[in-house]
Amino acid sequence: VVRDEVVEVAQADGVFRISTGEGGVFRAKKLILAHGVVDILPEIEGAYEMWGKSLLQCPYCHGYEVKGQRFGVLYSGEASLHQLKILPDWSDQLVLLMNGERLNAEQEAVVKGLGVRVYSQKIAGFAHKNGMLGAVKFADGETLERDAIFAINRHRLSADFATDLGVELADGPFGPMIKVDNLQQSSVPGVFAAGDCARAMHNSAWAISEGATAGIFAHQSLVVERNPYQQG
Repeated sequence: VVRDEVVEVAQADGVFRISTGEGGVFRAKKLILAHGVVDILPEIEGAYEMWGKSLLQCPYCHGYEVKGQRFGVLYSGEASLHQLKILPDWSDQLVLLMNGERLNAEQEAVVKGLGVRVYSQKIAGFAHKNGMLGAVKFADGETLERDAIFAINRHRLSADFATDLGVELADGPFGPMIKVDNLQQSSVPGVFAAGDCARAMHNSAWAISEGATAGIFAHQSLVVERNPYQQG
């Protein structure tokens, strides 16, 4: 285990060269990218401090902890309406926070059918204590007491190593991801990827599973290269 930051990854003659910030250089025939992603949070005061505590993205990951509390769904597009449809199984105290955005007629019909109240005002900030939400502060001076906000955000890869190596990326619904096959192999031979950087939906259980898959088949590819008669 090396506790250092990787600053550069390159490939030459079938060998990967990994350089670290403290001057370390490592070489390998196979490489597994598992560096994850960075969430792009809404530019609202308090959002960063609340992230993962009371500003949440996935009810399947965080819903139990806030079950029955007062929710706000922060609108960011069609995916927010999907979120609005499934959240009633965790709480019947839902509101939709538009933050200055507008719904079209079809979307308005959906929201009306769900019986959810809409707040259209711009949000000035979140009033919180140690990341736990107390109220939404609107730009017009109104406040709304809430316990949790659900928001669907975009993300970016946390490192540029895939691009540096010429690995093909895919356009996920919320940001780029490394394109892999069912063995977690990327488009570049010898480069595998696992976890949030290589899938659209993020969850620690999936990341662990894909990490195991990448490790197994990276090893098996080494075995075959060492002795083709061991294939199969």
